[in-house]
Amino acid sequence: GVAGLDEAERAGIRARQLAEQLNDTEAFVDLCTFQGGMLMANRVREKFESGFAIIEEGLGVAERAGLVVAAARASRSLAMGYFHDGRFDQSERMIDQVIADLARIDDPARPSDLALGGYVMRDRLALYRDDTIAALDRATATYDTAVRVENRTLQTVSAATVAQAHLIRGEYEAAQHWVEKSLAVAVAIGNLGATRAAAAIGLIIGLQIGDAGPTTNRYRELLDYGPSGNVEPIGSAVVLEALLAMDAIEQAEQLAEASYASAGGRLRESLAALALGEVRVRAGGDRLKEARGWFDRALRLADEIGTRSIGASAMVGLGELAVARDDKAKAAEHFTEAAAIYRGLGLAHYVAHAERLLASCTYDEQQSA
Repeated sequence: GVAGLDEAERAGIRARQLAEQLNDTEAFVDLCTFQGGMLMANRVREKFESGFAIIEEGLGVAERAGLVVAAARASRSLAMGYFHDGRFDQSERMIDQVIADLARIDDPARPSDLALGGYVMRDRLALYRDDTIAALDRATATYDTAVRVENRTLQTVSAATVAQAHLIRGEYEAAQHWVEKSLAVAVAIGNLGATRAAAAIGLIIGLQIGDAGPTTNRYRELLDYGPSGNVEPIGSAVVLEALLAMDAIEQAEQLAEASYASAGGRLRESLAALALGEVRVRAGGDRLKEARGWFDRALRLADEIGTRSIGASAMVGLGELAVARDDKAKAAEHFTEAAAIYRGLGLAHYVAHAERLLASCTYDEQQSA
């Protein structure tokens, strides 16, 4: 939570001062990177922006000292901050530079873990820019590299990204193939986060195609999500979608609240606000009055950073809120607009969802006429 972040900030300041006193340049740079990254988890805009300044200070020191790897770590952290804030062009330029810088010192046959982490960020950037074709191409290439260098963590992460891209395109058979690739490794190495992400995608597919068999039940068991501490809003979005799909409202609300606690940056905040709106609508009753504000916030932030798919999802949420308030005409407007945006982006999975809601809304209108 916020208290934990504040304590980490104070500890980071003390550690940086000590590194400076000991003249340990690389430790100073890495501490700047660490402290800046912690500040970027803060929803308070001034704190978030101050994280960039601290990392940039460390980056300048690293560059002057010729510390290529420490500079690359700092630059990757800056690129991540730009990504979390929806500044996608800046993020991509910086991570491309990191990869290029590391290529000059890495073994060409075995890119460093730092460089491989840069590949993963580029994959996710494409996904959240709504460019699913680029996401598929990049993440598949990352997976092939991970297999070649025997990096199992990267294998499961990149396979899950490929699965997610196929999922949102409505390509369920291909998505499930990559879910199994991801899970085979994630379970073997005990990577809980990757296991939950892949299982969530598999569960969404199973519920979408009406498969209530043992495979879907296995995904449900692997999901078994119980959040603790800070949760990354971007990584948890697909888990939350799965929890809502299986009507695990209490778990979904816990996850949404935990995600919002670490929602520094406009992309992360838009996803967290969307999640909170969705759980409020699904909870119903007195919680409905809170939903509108969350959806409006998600829509405003999505418009600012140009993430049309998140904006469309906020419209779907507003449509569901209108249904709950028995305003079927307004609901139909929201569902129709959202479906059109999803269709333009090639997100067939979400087109189908919006069209089902629209059809239900229209049917109810006809029945009451």
